[in-house]
Order: sequence, then structure tokens, then C-alpha cells
Amino acid sequence: MMKNDDAKKRNIPTGGKVMKKGTALLLVLILILGALLPAASAEESEPVRFTSGDYEYVILGDGTAEIVRYNGTDEEVSIPAAMDGIPVTSIGEAAFFANQSLASVIIPEGVTGIVGWSFAECYNLNSITLPKSLVSIGTYAFYECTSVRAIVIPDNVARVGSYAFSTCSALDSITLPDNLTDIGEFAFTDCISLNVIQLPAHLSGISSYLFCGCTALTSVNLPDGIDGIGEYAFYECASLNEIKIPGTVIRIGESAFYGCSPDLEIDIPAGVTDIGEYALVTYQDGDFASLSVIVSPGSYAEEYCRENELRFSYAEETSASE
Repeated sequence: MMKNDDAKKRNIPTGGKVMKKGTALLLVLILILGALLPAASAEESEPVRFTSGDYEYVILGDGTAEIVRYNGTDEEVSIPAAMDGIPVTSIGEAAFFANQSLASVIIPEGVTGIVGWSFAECYNLNSITLPKSLVSIGTYAFYECTSVRAIVIPDNVARVGSYAFSTCSALDSITLPDNLTDIGEFAFTDCISLNVIQLPAHLSGISSYLFCGCTALTSVNLPDGIDGIGEYAFYECASLNEIKIPGTVIRIGESAFYGCSPDLEIDIPAGVTDIGEYALVTYQDGDFASLSVIVSPGSYAEEYCRENELRFSYAEETSASE
């Protein structure tokens, strides 16, 4: 056991009163300040809200305004281009969320971003006018806007976030710009009235669940250059009767076409090297059934069909194989 003299040499407390009163008070002060500083920092990071008419807004780092809340009850709303003289560039998170009075909205020029949940669950919203200045549409931005029938996405929009138009059950027409390169997962899930859609030429891929549950969808173009089709991308698109997979595609995700019509003809490019489980099957009369698959001789797709006992035919042949 270490003796007290040895302990003192090593500056180790030995049970006696080793801390001076002044040092103890200093330590208490440090602890108190440590507890207060995080709270103060949190308060400082919370932006100050200003009010202008029916709108609440904050000032962003670039000196422009973001609308964070609309408190009005008007059916037709034309959002001002400025708040107290400050240009509006963003519609903030949940700014119009679940506003059941809103039927029509015009978003002004100068706005570049619509943040997540901005207009989600506005069930009576049926008319949306987006500005040419818009660059991005956030996640869940128009989620479950069940009265919207048509929408035109401006030319400068490069990204549409996940779930952006999911469950817009009345949506039957949407125009997408060529500059659009990224459409997030679930973006059009359960848009049960959507019949035809023209995807932009520069799209990088088909995201998972993109058109899942779009039961009225009959035709969709897949642009050259995409490298993959995500899982459940066309799940239960029961009306889909035409689709051409580009030669650039190398992977098809799990259940990508599950639930489509057994008569759907799918020509699998020779370059595809990965096909997920249940990607090329559907259900019929309570059992699994193969889609009408066309493959290249000796390809991975042919091997996949043989291993999973799916019916297939070779390109430019009409007889099916087992």
C-alpha cells in the first residue's frame, strides 16, 4: 500500500482536505458555465422569425427571406416576391402544411427552393404554378395533395426529392424538364391516376419505388444512359403494357416489375449483370407467373430465367422457352 508521503509526492488525494476553497469555487463556476453555454448556443442558432401579414419568415445567410409559415385561410394565394422588401428565395419546411383552405398557389419568380413538406397534405390544393427560377423540390413537398391533377416542373429544376408527389391520387399529367437528373425514391408512388409519363433524357437512374402502385400507368420511356432500375420501381403497375429498357442498364432491382401484367413484354439488354429476386414475375390466379421476357442468347438474363424457371424468348423470336 502506498504511504501518504509517497502519495503527496505524486499529487494523489489521500482522503484529507486537499482542495483549496478558491479552487473549489472556480470548479463550480466552470461547471455552471459549461451547463449554460450549450443552451445559449442553441438559442443563438435558432433564426429570428418575422411577421409580414399572413406570413412568417426568417432571413437566410445570404440576406434573402425564407417563408416558414403561412397563417392565412385564403383559397387562392399568390405568394409575395418579397417580405418587407427582402427577396423571397425559399419556401420553408411545412410552411403550408395541411392547409385545407388552400386551393390554388402561385409561387413567385426568385424562389429557387421548395423545402420538404412545404405543401404536404393540402388536400384541396388543385392548382400549382411554379417559377422558372426554381432549382429544387424537396422531400414530401407536395405529398398527398390529392386534388392536384396536373403540374409543370420548370426547366431549371435539377432534383425532385423523395416522396415529392407521392399519393397525389388525382395527378394524371406531369411535365418534367430535360435538366432534371435526379428523382428521389417514392417520388410518384401511388399516383393512381398517372397514365403516361415522359422521363427526362439526362436522368441518371430509376429510383427505388419510383412508380410503385401507379396502377393506371400504361407507358413510360426509360432514357438512354440510365444504369439501373431500382427495387419495386414499377411494383403493381398493372396497366403497364409497354416499356423498353435501354442498353446502358446493368442492374434491375428486387421486385422491380412485380405485379405487372403477365403480358408485359420486357426485353432485357445483354449488358444486364444483376437481376433481383421477383424482379420479372407477377401473380395470376393466386400464384406466381412469369412476365414475357426477351433475352439474348448466352446472357445473364437467360441464365437468370432458366434458374428461376421463367418463360423467355430470344430476341426476334416468338416461341417461349422454359
